[in-house]
Amino acid sequence: VSVPNEYYRILIDIVRPSIQTSVLHPSCFEGNFSVELFNYLYEHLEGSAWALAEDDRRVELVQPDDTRFKLSGLDKQFIDRARDRFMITQKDLIEYFLSEKYTAIENNKVLARAARIITRLSGFENVYIYSNDFLSELPEVFGLEPNNENEIPQRFDLVLGNFCFDGDPNMAANYLELSLHLLNP
Repeated sequence: VSVPNEYYRILIDIVRPSIQTSVLHPSCFEGNFSVELFNYLYEHLEGSAWALAEDDRRVELVQPDDTRFKLSGLDKQFIDRARDRFMITQKDLIEYFLSEKYTAIENNKVLARAARIITRLSGFENVYIYSNDFLSELPEVFGLEPNNENEIPQRFDLVLGNFCFDGDPNMAANYLELSLHLLNP
């Protein structure tokens, strides 16, 4: 069943994610939900003010609605660009989000490819959609060794769930259980 993009936007508006929200999208289908998330973040970053922290390893960000963030884990190139150009753009901040805070998985290789194409055509070139099975190959997505518990140390602030196992109650229960387990307390 295809969901119109305005429903995705309504859901994103309700959740109100930020540039610091760590997001897992375990069954991203064709990527439209992701595009709405990225558009929301991009729009809310417009007009943001920023400054390098004193240690030159973090960026402090203030959005127009007076929401404040400290972004850490920034790579050296990001910091060097900020220092040399005296500018951090919305695009730079979205790239930070994509590399540090966003993980998308789609088991179906055709849909994963479609999601990569749709997100790139929507202006978000560096989105990577892992083509793995969320239920059995989760450690591999994060470059970790497989384990019997299918466990990873990371936890997420938001899990975007496209509920895709409505025909199989056991798969649905496993999907929901793993998704809830991966949420931050």
